[in-house]
Amino acid sequence: MGVKGLKTASAVSIHQRRTEEEQQQRNVALKKAIGFAQVPLLTNLVYFAWRWFSVLKCIPSSGGSEIVAFVGFLLVEWIFAVSGLLNALLVSSLGKTWTPQEQKRAKGESIPRVDVFLPCYGEGLDIIKDTINTAVRQDYPKDKFRVVILDDGNSPAVRELVSEISKENPDVQLHYGARGREVKIHSKAANICYGMELVKTLPGGAAPYFGVVDIDMLLEPEWIRATVPFLEEDELVAMAGSPQKFYNLPQGFCLAPRFALESDVLQRVFDANGKAVCQGTGYLARTSTFEALGGFPTMVKQEDSFIVSIILSAHGYKVRLLEEEHQHGMNALTYTDMAKLQTKWMTGIIHAYSLFTHPILTCKPLGARVSGLIPVLHMTIFRLFLVLALPSILLLARTAVIPTANYTDFRITLALASVAYSSSYIMSWFLSAAANGNISLDDGTRLWNLPYQLKGVMWLVHHAIFGESKMPRFLTTGADCAASKKTASTSVIGRLWRTVIYDGGWMHMTYFFLLTAVISLTLRDATSTKWLLASIAFPPFTKILLDCLYNSITPIIYVLSPDPNLKTREDFLERDEKTGVARPSMAAITPPKPAFFGTLGLTGWLWAYFAVAPLWLATRY
Repeated sequence: MGVKGLKTASAVSIHQRRTEEEQQQRNVALKKAIGFAQVPLLTNLVYFAWRWFSVLKCIPSSGGSEIVAFVGFLLVEWIFAVSGLLNALLVSSLGKTWTPQEQKRAKGESIPRVDVFLPCYGEGLDIIKDTINTAVRQDYPKDKFRVVILDDGNSPAVRELVSEISKENPDVQLHYGARGREVKIHSKAANICYGMELVKTLPGGAAPYFGVVDIDMLLEPEWIRATVPFLEEDELVAMAGSPQKFYNLPQGFCLAPRFALESDVLQRVFDANGKAVCQGTGYLARTSTFEALGGFPTMVKQEDSFIVSIILSAHGYKVRLLEEEHQHGMNALTYTDMAKLQTKWMTGIIHAYSLFTHPILTCKPLGARVSGLIPVLHMTIFRLFLVLALPSILLLARTAVIPTANYTDFRITLALASVAYSSSYIMSWFLSAAANGNISLDDGTRLWNLPYQLKGVMWLVHHAIFGESKMPRFLTTGADCAASKKTASTSVIGRLWRTVIYDGGWMHMTYFFLLTAVISLTLRDATSTKWLLASIAFPPFTKILLDCLYNSITPIIYVLSPDPNLKTREDFLERDEKTGVARPSMAAITPPKPAFFGTLGLTGWLWAYFAVAPLWLATRY
């Protein structure tokens, strides 16, 4: 639905990170990935079907322990492969309608009003001030938007800061609000609900749209202008926002989150279907839609726009994600903070299961509820399966995991594995190109964070058994990092002690030594190269073992890497000499480039090994 005064235009931003040529290249690469996605699905379907057939075929002639090993490893292999295959399935199924997103800008005077909420809770005044300064300087008519600070900390200092900035910018509608009481749970979500009620009491009442920006985010001036058209042109769009990007990630940071795959590839495909996931910050939402839902959803333990997106989709609404970058914040840099983030993330996602018995969804068709359940399963159940798989690997590494009684079947297994995994590598190649090279060929499976995600599950179990307990207060990631940085050690010994003893790195080191010992014993006791090829040298098993070994020493890699906390926040920012407004530097928002073939080129060598192994067996036997 077109709206007067809204026009499309070329994107103009302070930081134009991609050239037209680069944008064209990523679009072409994504089209290739969409077209190719069915190949790894088909080859892996054939491979795993053959694996089940070959295992079932050998059961009558195998002993009990052999059958357990064959079936056990087949399940482990599938668990490790399922995440990549689900990505291929999503790209293949949702990519059919994908077209490059048109960049839009709201033009003219006939544009809607917007209320911008900045929730905060005890963050540093420097962080709050910088975010407010970028929010009030939006390239949007001053009488068309308001900025409202929602201070759950009820801080006199924050109230005074808002008053000072308001005096310095008399033409800006800047307001302060505080509930005046601590909320046991749902701090951010309930704060947003409070903001929605607060603006009704302001002159003019609530605006048609409200926005939410985390207090550690720095906004680009065109954020509102770029986002409004997506809501105005389609009444079914309930939320639209820009991807969450960071300005403080150092090159080669081993704990860096994998947002490039999500925001630069998968979310672009989701967006074409109106099923994108807003990032919890930097979005605008339709006020009337949330009023109809009874306010901003607070039925989950942590505010999570992923869960809000599920609710909106089940009710027939769309969620859009801009391909432009209009917000940059701070990501966790210490191992301590990354571990806490994993616990918080899993707590929120696991609790999403309660949505499917909540009245807000139970009245909806089964198909609408199941479609929201699939991504939750992807991010929870399969992660828990990985937790169960890790100890199994220690046992499986001491035995043959592939039937070898029939050499022809063994050769077929190796050949099909080579084809299936090669197609997955090629798919990764296209996805990397679609993200401008910000994704390596194969990052493997992220395992180091499993203990901390399990901690989030255990918190929910404790809650279910013993009743309600208080969640930690809500702090933005950047603010939380600033608080922990004050107590972080700068020496290698201090960081080692903190990471290994206090943060649970001892679990990773224990697993590393156990797995290393098991592999050493297997190599020592191997009766032949052929037997070894059916055990830990079976290419898919070798890949899994390398993933396990690398992730188990991730805490030590972090400790031995340059301390990311040696740089201050100011090192990543550029400030206007007159206004003091902070913007991230171009270098700071340029994402770290991963090693395309993995650390030390291991992924490339492993890909070659998948091809060499069946050829070697064919020539020797």
